[in-house]
Amino acid sequence: MSLTITPEEFLEVFSKSFEEGVRNRISMNTPFKHIEGWSSLTALLITVEMNDTWNIGLSDDEIRMSTTVKDLFQITLHKLIS
Repeated sequence: MSLTITPEEFLEVFSKSFEEGVRNRISMNTPFKHIEGWSSLTALLITVEMNDTWNIGLSDDEIRMSTTVKDLFQITLHKLIS
């Protein structure tokens, strides 16, 4: 397993839980809680996908305290290198 994740890799995994038309509009600066289709179930699906991909999970508090996709990326990256 690599000790780093690129923003592109993170966006690909993050976006899997959204419909195709929505995926194309997601960037690192997107406020993820405003993405069409965002819900607590989506948060759970993303957490599972991240765990399956990198063996890293996000807590409810980490998601709640984050605003953008980049915030979640930075938390994930920090956990990976820690």
